[in-house]
Formats: sequence, structure tokens, C-alpha cells
Amino acid sequence: MEQVFFGFFYSSEVAFTTYLYAKVDNKQYYQKITSLVKASMLFGRFLSGLIAQTIVSTHLLDEVYLLYISIFSTSFVTLWTLVLPKVEHSLYFHRNKELPVNIKLKLSNGVAIDDNASNNVPKNSIVNTFKEVKQMIFNDFQSAYENTYVVKKCVWWIFAVVGQIIVATYIQVLWEDVNQNKKKLMNGAVESIHTLCGAAGAYAVGHLSYDWKNVGDIIFSVGTFVLALLLFIIYYCNSLWILYLLYISFGTCYQILLTITTSEVAKHIKPDSYGLIFGFNLFMSLLIISIFTLLFIQGLIVVIGTKNQILTVSLLFASMSIILFVTAVRKWKK
Repeated sequence: MEQVFFGFFYSSEVAFTTYLYAKVDNKQYYQKITSLVKASMLFGRFLSGLIAQTIVSTHLLDEVYLLYISIFSTSFVTLWTLVLPKVEHSLYFHRNKELPVNIKLKLSNGVAIDDNASNNVPKNSIVNTFKEVKQMIFNDFQSAYENTYVVKKCVWWIFAVVGQIIVATYIQVLWEDVNQNKKKLMNGAVESIHTLCGAAGAYAVGHLSYDWKNVGDIIFSVGTFVLALLLFIIYYCNSLWILYLLYISFGTCYQILLTITTSEVAKHIKPDSYGLIFGFNLFMSLLIISIFTLLFIQGLIVVIGTKNQILTVSLLFASMSIILFVTAVRKWKK
């Protein structure tokens, strides 16, 4: 049941991000939009951790009230979404025939649909032919994944999310293992600081103006190496407070890189296909995590401990860093 709601949470993140992209026509604002979305979500998690830690530490309420607070918060947010302005057009089911992009769809029966066709066509044309919708989705996939820059960012995105979820899921188990003196754990407070720093990093990077397409490989190579190095130190570290600091640093660096990646992918794919591409990336991440869990945590092949899971993710990030560095060097030599 936990995993079902976990999936709903990540799906709602994709939906909200793509909703904002759909409401903004100018792609130059996508980096700021992405940073605001990430920062707001992380700030919400900061408040969640802060409230939880305060209640637990002060014994202000019984722990069951944390569940009630969560139910109230999610219910309020659900009602809040009902008053958000709707998106008038969708590429797949409520097409705007006046979209300012050159999208030509070739259907299996040979009929071509030009999105820059006559303006006499009504704005809201409901596409109810399954073949047409299927062809549109195929064309969007093809358009996105024929772009090597998008593919590179998507692959990084998929595996980075895999690594982050594994770390976030099992880091508290590691803290418990390291805390042999049975000191009072500050997990809620650390999670709060971790998300607050991540929010600050995500918000700050939204105001940077770089040509990420040209300089991104080397920056991402260094950033991904930093992630790998932090996790490698976590693997060997036995000090609880140092582990806390390393985890906060890891989260901040990860959120900065993910914010850039999300906005860059959005800039280089077709309008209105954000949900499709983002959702596919998330699906692939969760699929890989499910396979990893089945093989190495539930023990279908072998059971690896918490520290070895952290080391595995560290090696994953190190591999991505090397690949990005080689790509950057090859680009400079051309």
C-alpha cells in the first residue's frame, strides 16, 4: 500500500510540473518554473519534517496525530487543485489547431495533419480516433529520443532518480545501524534541513543563466562525481553527525542537478509532450528500482546490506560521471 501511494506522489509531481509548463508559452522561463516547483515541494517537505520532529521531541501529541496531519494536508491540497485555472488545450485530446510549432503527423492511412494548417479550424478539436492519438504519441517519443541531447539528459535523470530514491529509502536504516550508543536520533530535523537546503539550491539555480547545452556535460560530470564521492564517504563513515552532514550535502547537490535536467529536457521536446516524456522517465526509474529491490534486497539473486546499497549507488554515479566527462572531452576535440 505504501508503494501505491509512493507512485501517486511522484505522478502528481510530474502532473504539476507539466501543468505549469503548459500554462507558459515562452521556454526561456522553464528553468525558473522548474526551480520554483522543486523549491516549493521541498519547502513543504521541510515543514513536514520540522512539524514531525517537534511533535516527537516535545511529546506534544501522540504519534498517530502525524497521520491525521498528513490526511488533512493532502485533502486540502486536493481541494486547492480544483480552483487552479485549467489548461485549455491538449495535443492529444483537445488539440489547438493554431499551435505555433511545426508538427506534422503522418498517420497510417497516409493522411497528414499539419498543426500550422488553416486557422478556420476550431480551436478545441477533440481527437477521438485511437489511431491518431497513438500516432501522435509515437511521433512525440520519436521526436524526443532522436535528439541525443534529450536522450543524454533523460538517461541521467532516470538513473539519478533511482539512486536518490534508494539513498532516501535506506539512509535512516544506516543511521540506526551506526547509532550503536543509542543516542537520540534527529532524523526528522535532518530531513527538514536536507529538504530546505535542497529547496534553496533548486531555487537559486533557477536564476542562473548558462548555455547548459554547451557547458552542461563538464558541469554535470563534476556534479555527479561529487554525488558519488559523498556516497562513497557515507559508505565508510561511522560518525552519525558526519553522516547527517553528508546526506544534507548530497540532497542539495542532487536537487540542483535535477532542476537543471528537468528544465533542459522541457526546453528541447515538443510542447504538450512534457507529461509523456517526464512520465516515461519516472516509470523507467521506478521499474529499475523494482527490479533492484527484487534482485538484491528481497534476495532473488543475493541480499546486499544497507551500506552496500549505498556503495552501489555511489558506483552508479561514478560511472555516469566518467561517461559525461568522456563526452565533454570528445565534444571539445571536435
